[in-house]
Amino acid sequence: TDVLSFPQPWDSEDLSTDRSILGDIVISESTAERQAKERNHSLRDELRILLVHGLLHLLGYDHEESESAYLEMSEAEMKLLKRLEWKGEGLIKTSEVESLSTSADKAAVPSPSSDSSEIAQSIMEKSQSENSENVENMSTTLSTTKKGPKRGKKKG
Repeated sequence: TDVLSFPQPWDSEDLSTDRSILGDIVISESTAERQAKERNHSLRDELRILLVHGLLHLLGYDHEESESAYLEMSEAEMKLLKRLEWKGEGLIKTSEVESLSTSADKAAVPSPSSDSSEIAQSIMEKSQSENSENVENMSTTLSTTKKGPKRGKKKG
């Protein structure tokens, strides 16, 4: 496992709950190091890819829910990484390519579905959805702080 997301549980009736905390993201550094080597990019780039993937889960995306959810999350990963000017296509796309490469070693690679243009169109239409707005808001926030947090003396 490379990244885990733990959404913050909220009581929908308790309006005093601090909803600025989305949850926690845990990244396995050793797995990220291995994957970075396998994928021929830096550990920093791999950590960013995993961070974006985990963040999207906290925003409500779930690529295991359905094919359309899979495609929507994949598109959101690519969009957020591009917006932040970070390298990579996203964990879903990278895993998909690796899976096809592995399949090609064992058997012929399946041809893409005939309705791929319809799927692409559906993804574009969903870019106006609530999740896409969340990605846009989050990418704006992250892009203003993409150099990382300011380091200073610890308080307390």
